[in-house]
This record gives sequence, structure tokens and C-alpha cells, in this order.
Amino acid sequence: MGNTSNGKNYYEAIAKEKIDDIYSEYSRHSCIPPENMHFMSIDDLDLLTSILKSKKFKISDILDIAKNNDKDPETKKFDFRQHLHELEITAQPPEYLITEKDKILSRIMEAIEN
Repeated sequence: MGNTSNGKNYYEAIAKEKIDDIYSEYSRHSCIPPENMHFMSIDDLDLLTSILKSKKFKISDILDIAKNNDKDPETKKFDFRQHLHELEITAQPPEYLITEKDKILSRIMEAIEN
């Protein structure tokens, strides 16, 4: 079937008829083109958020990079995370994970000391 990391693959492999039905009800100009859709896991979203927090890229930059990479079979990625890793940015974990890690380590240190 190929990957479904973007809407074009999803359209072609899974939902062509359904999407065509939706598009037939609305103007094509009011619909997001499948090649502009990307699917990602919550971990990918966390990584994307961390990269955006670094302020080295805007979300539109990252989506344009992914869209352009996916146009060419030689640069196409299997999933969205591969586009993010290609940016070669050392991203920090999301703040909520750092907070949880600190809480757990604090409890462990407290248990060791007692």
C-alpha cells in the first residue's frame, strides 16, 4: 500500500471515493489539497512543537519541506518524523515530560535518602 504519512497517499490508497464525495460537495478552493495534509503521532507532534520552540523554523517552513520532499520518490519519507529528523535540530523534550521526569526523580531521591 505504501506509506500514509501524507494526504496524497491516504487519498490514493485508502479514501479516494470518500474524499471525492467531500470535494464534490464543496469548492476545491475551500478544501485542503491532499498533498498539504500530513499525519503524525503524538510523539511526532511533541517533536514538532520542540523544533518550533527553538525558533529556527516556522511551521509553514517545515510543512513546505515535507511537501517538497514527498513530491520526489528519492526524497519521499515513510512517516512525518523522518522529515523532522532531517532538519537536524536537537530538540528538547516537551515541558510536560521534563516536569514529570523531575517529579519521578525527586521521589526516587527521596526514597533513597530515607
